[in-house]
Amino acid sequence: MLTQARRDALLEVFNAFDVDQGGSIDADEFRAIGQSYSGRKWTNKEAREAMAKVDTDGGGEIEPDEFIVYFEDNVGFMTDKQFQARMNKLLMAAREARMKHAASQGQELPDPLGDRTEIGKLIEGLQDASDEARLEASTSMCEMAQAQRFPRGSRPTSAIVEAGAVEPLVELLHQQDPSGSMNSEDTRATAALTLKRLATRHRKNQDAIRTCGGVPLLVKMLYPQESERVQHSACATLAALVENNVGNTQAARLSEGVPDLVRLSSSPTKVVRINASSALRSMKVLPPAKTLRGADQWEGLRRNTWH
Repeated sequence: MLTQARRDALLEVFNAFDVDQGGSIDADEFRAIGQSYSGRKWTNKEAREAMAKVDTDGGGEIEPDEFIVYFEDNVGFMTDKQFQARMNKLLMAAREARMKHAASQGQELPDPLGDRTEIGKLIEGLQDASDEARLEASTSMCEMAQAQRFPRGSRPTSAIVEAGAVEPLVELLHQQDPSGSMNSEDTRATAALTLKRLATRHRKNQDAIRTCGGVPLLVKMLYPQESERVQHSACATLAALVENNVGNTQAARLSEGVPDLVRLSSSPTKVVRINASSALRSMKVLPPAKTLRGADQWEGLRRNTWH
């Protein structure tokens, strides 16, 4: 049995799905939002089958009661935090679908984030006492910042940074934050990748991350004792931070990030190897299109000098 608070939250999602505000969700609206939610195109068969699961009376449109009954069966077991994370993801999918529809019609693009208080709620989640809540919030923010989820010119990274998200994201890079809470591997890696998406080709955001102390913490995430996932996320984020940014390059060098990047540029995992090499090339340590080979080159790079 749904609480009134959860019914209200589901009705908010329903109204977001109802793009034309006609009081029901038609097949086109449902398909567009479903594709945004899943991140891929649906076949006609997939769209019909998904619609039939919710449109139980077969009327061709989803009514509010049908929508709530469907989700009652799918969210009843969730904790409040899990439920809110699911609602946030559904709202983001609906807003993305609305923006794509507006762009296709040549209409003025709506605010990609809807109510700006949503960012504030996620920032509160980043600072929650529970690691599970911090992970959920960082995951939602990472999805929010994903470039390809929004039409050209509407990427919300600036709004996220301006709302004050960088500092709590940087705090999540610690194994143990200043309050004594432990951050899991998943939380740290997700926070790093969120910072990467905020920093990619955005000089102002790159500088904001450095100002909050993000670069030294990312370098520490490269250390050998860290898991491969943590190292991977740190490599990718540092590569984005140092691209065409002298200040961040200097910060990475001063934090002694070069030796660990050199080591990871020979990682057996391709994506780690690529990101480490990309960071080194942006830092002018590794010549373009070169691969590190040999002990002499390794020792030279440890001294930040290319032989």
